[in-house]
Amino acid sequence: MPWQIAVEEPGDLRENIEVVSSHIGLGANPAALFAVADRLAQEEGRWRAFERSSWRRFVYGPADISDRARADV
Repeated sequence: MPWQIAVEEPGDLRENIEVVSSHIGLGANPAALFAVADRLAQEEGRWRAFERSSWRRFVYGPADISDRARADV
């Protein structure tokens, strides 16, 4: 299946975080695990967007990958 089917429209309480990995490798990928842990560490009711500054800009894709998904279709 193409990765584009997993892209959600960004909203007030959701976003897409691009991680370069095989499907099977996501469960052991440090970047994927860090992103999941970062999302789970947020306080309830205090959602904030994933921070992509500093070293993270080299590891994670752009904040809005929905544009890329539409371009690749």
